[in-house]
Amino acid sequence: MKKSIVTASLLIAALASASAQSEFDALKFNSTDIVGSARFVGMGGAMGALGGDPSSININPAGLGVYRSFLEVSLGMGVNINKTSADWDGTTTNDSRTHVPFNHASFIIGYTNKDKSKGVVGNNFGFSYSKLKDFHRNMAISAQDQKSSITDYIESHFNNNLDGYLSKMAIDAHLVKPGDADTSFVNTPLNIGETVNPDYISEERGYLNEYTFSYGMNISNMVYWGVSMGVQDLYYTRETSYYESFANNGNMELINRTETKGTGVNFSAGVIVKPIDQLRIGAAVHSPTLFTSSEDNYGVRDHLYSRLTARTDVDGDARPDNYNEYYEVLSPWKYNFSIAGVLGHRGLISVDYQIADYNTMKIREDGGRDWNYRFENNNIKDKMQASHSLRVGAEVNVVDGLFLRCGYAFVTSPFTDKDNVTMELFETYYTSPEFFVDRWTNYYSAGLGYHKGFWYVDLSYQLKQQDFDFYAYDYKIANQSSRSTTLNKAELTSLIHNVSISAGVKF
Repeated sequence: MKKSIVTASLLIAALASASAQSEFDALKFNSTDIVGSARFVGMGGAMGALGGDPSSININPAGLGVYRSFLEVSLGMGVNINKTSADWDGTTTNDSRTHVPFNHASFIIGYTNKDKSKGVVGNNFGFSYSKLKDFHRNMAISAQDQKSSITDYIESHFNNNLDGYLSKMAIDAHLVKPGDADTSFVNTPLNIGETVNPDYISEERGYLNEYTFSYGMNISNMVYWGVSMGVQDLYYTRETSYYESFANNGNMELINRTETKGTGVNFSAGVIVKPIDQLRIGAAVHSPTLFTSSEDNYGVRDHLYSRLTARTDVDGDARPDNYNEYYEVLSPWKYNFSIAGVLGHRGLISVDYQIADYNTMKIREDGGRDWNYRFENNNIKDKMQASHSLRVGAEVNVVDGLFLRCGYAFVTSPFTDKDNVTMELFETYYTSPEFFVDRWTNYYSAGLGYHKGFWYVDLSYQLKQQDFDFYAYDYKIANQSSRSTTLNKAELTSLIHNVSISAGVKF
């Protein structure tokens, strides 16, 4: 049997140019984890009404006013093991990644007049570094005998006047070909009813860090308030490979690579009220972070092989130029409400409730105009909603200086309809058609700490369980192709084991 091979470079200009940043990437870069000091993590991040911890200041800057030490310095690091399992129509796959991050550092200095009980009792200043999110993750997703192919998506995408760079590369690479009678339309090379075996591999790396400058005041040992300015530093890289083998011989592979860098600034303000010694009530508001970001996009050689003589005999090669684009992302407003019960030196219990209104996110061109991102911003308004998180933490002083802690947190999905999410690529250089839909996230944590004199050390363990769905491309667009196919989603679960240790001194 004669073999014919079509070679193509289906390469990358992902996250670039007009309409370069998708609403899914804006969400990825603006949702944060429960990361920080080991005490903060061990209590599930429920410290908005407590303060007295460097990571609690990121939740409520009024927590800085609670400090009564003249000087405190702390450092912390951890070990993350990220295991992601996928189920795509009965085919299960697993992948993992281990990473050792530097989680936090803080320097806090202040003055408290211990002989004064009315008026301004204390003034504190703080600087802290916190890792808000770690992007290190590997994924492998596979399926068998799928009725839908990415060639169906490209055909329908092009024929419905949603032309983008992915369509152009597919035509240049002869993955799809113009119709015999009307060359303004393209056709998939697959036959009616022909199935494919898809494989998707992803490697993500990077971080979202925040450097916070804070001020807090203690008024009459009853009201604590604080303000802070945060400077965020974003670095993210991703390499993906989407591969299909065709039932009637042939295969293709699409590789995307991108590197994203960004810097953002935000402000927050908060208050903690202590009406009685056993009760603390807190509230805080966080302004949107205005990110100025850039992407460097580049491609590597990639190949499409076809062994069906009836399909094509032509060799093709499509390679986009490297592309760099600057843009701005406005993160959502966030509101935190908290309450804590303190049983003297014996222990405490704390509850935090946070709202992150992802419906208010926005993507703009560098300089503030948003015309080229009008489709993505409309999708944010249509698809996104406020995400709610509930955090509960407890701490018990079992013996003098030894503390046991536990915590739990739950975060709801930011999507209005988790089962009806799509991502259309309009006239764009974006060539990564896959997207993920967060369903919900659970955090389970435990920890212990030992405080002796002017030093302390804390240890915590956290299990983050996140469920989300994977779509290789927009299933609604694929269903409009000449083959009328249906794409099934893959169901994924990510389990992140995080061990953190912190140490500090205070005087």
